Amino acid sequence: MKNPVAIAPGSDRFAGDIAFVYVRVMKIFLFTLAVILPVALNVVAQDSWDAYQPRTFKDLVTISERSQKDPDVVLRNPKNEPVLMLSYNAYQSKVIAIYSGESRKIPVERMELIKNWLTTFSKPKEFVDMFEDEYLFTENKVEYWLPVQKQVASYFPKELKKGDTVTLYVAWLGGLYKPNGFDNVIIVNEFEKEE
Repeated sequence: MKNPVAIAPGSDRFAGDIAFVYVRVMKIFLFTLAVILPVALNVVAQDSWDAYQPRTFKDLVTISERSQKDPDVVLRNPKNEPVLMLSYNAYQSKVIAIYSGESRKIPVERMELIKNWLTTFSKPKEFVDMFEDEYLFTENKVEYWLPVQKQVASYFPKELKKGDTVTLYVAWLGGLYKPNGFDNVIIVNEFEKEE
């Protein structure tokens, strides 16, 4: 039986063997990536929009009322009074609503809730920059101000006019405890104009 030969690091033979193994591993990795990645991305994109269930804003308010009795996360002020509630489950929903054409800057406390939700659930902090304005929508004559992603809102003037019916892809993040009631924060991630 032959004795194994030790190849010293730094020798030409050692460097050649390492390079050969590295090239083979990279070829296998790149081939696998080229085959699997397009399939995986298609499935993820499809699943993400398929996760949005048909609901109404009234359904989301009912979910909110139940959640307030046993909240996932509550932030309190120094007097130990609840300030805002965050939900682990965003109840991604497809909601049909009427576009009013009205918008305004997202109020500071609602923007703070978005920031807290992103931080609490380990989302990239850059996501907060996706939101600047909220838009007014109605469902059965009840008004809802909803923060809308900037990229999504940029299509509103091109594709929508006041009174258009739209399907909104929304997520409920939680809400703010206010003297006049609970203020739900529901963000818009996408929309489709109803024909």
